[in-house]
Amino acid sequence: MPAITEARSDHPPLLSAEGQSYLVGDEIYLRPPAPADADLVQSWKFTVFPISPDRIRALIDDGKKGDDSARRRPQLLIVRRSDERPVGSMLLNTGWFPHHHIDITMDPLFGSNADRWKVEALALMMRHMVEEWQLPIVSVF
Repeated sequence: MPAITEARSDHPPLLSAEGQSYLVGDEIYLRPPAPADADLVQSWKFTVFPISPDRIRALIDDGKKGDDSARRRPQLLIVRRSDERPVGSMLLNTGWFPHHHIDITMDPLFGSNADRWKVEALALMMRHMVEEWQLPIVSVF
């Protein structure tokens, strides 16, 4: 069993805000997608067209594939802490050193709450990229 799958099965807090102190805000937190998030794919995927949850479930790396696509262009879900529901996502494009990009999408059905969560997620990630990763240039799209 791959290490990430074993870690997720043995430590459920890795898929919730409980017990985390890393990329957690007042109302949202950031984490990688899990196969269970495929049911709400329209809330966090970068597309205007409907996507089958089964197709997305097959694409989400749960640690079994071993590919490095998540390392080249990691995607993080923006998850509401109150009910663990994904409300958006961000892609971190790190391929153009020293310039790094954050692409962010939110579910428009949440209205002004989505804007507030987007700002909170950006504040968390920008602070993390500048202070922890020590990246010189970060831009948001």
